Amino acid sequence: MKTVIAGALVTILATQAALSAEGDMKLGTFGRTFCGAPATFEVTSDRGDWVFEGKVHIRDTGEYDRVIIKQYDDNSLRITRYLSGQHSGQKQWARTKPPKFHSIDGRPVAVFFVSHGNGLGCNNHGAATQLDIFD
Repeated sequence: MKTVIAGALVTILATQAALSAEGDMKLGTFGRTFCGAPATFEVTSDRGDWVFEGKVHIRDTGEYDRVIIKQYDDNSLRITRYLSGQHSGQKQWARTKPPKFHSIDGRPVAVFFVSHGNGLGCNNHGAATQLDIFD
């Protein structure tokens, strides 16, 4: 199961548009998976210095945990989930590569793929993250 989770794609599709430069992180609700688990992200605040906070809801388990997303100068991301419940005190994280850009249904999309990750259910080979942010 761990291998399946680590090798699964993490896709986050923006459902709320915001004005920003191509590839910039945004506030809003995004969905698909994180570390292979179906998930919905609610990015609710920009702390400044390209650090964003919110929650992630893991749909299969009902877990609802704090998440921090840091965006770097090359637009790559580090997504950290702070686990709760029986795994309280543990973290999962994924570090993406800089985004690739393309279009889905005529809308520009920044696609982020994982470079590495770690934590319960994730490993350094993956949590193969794909993060899609629509402009």
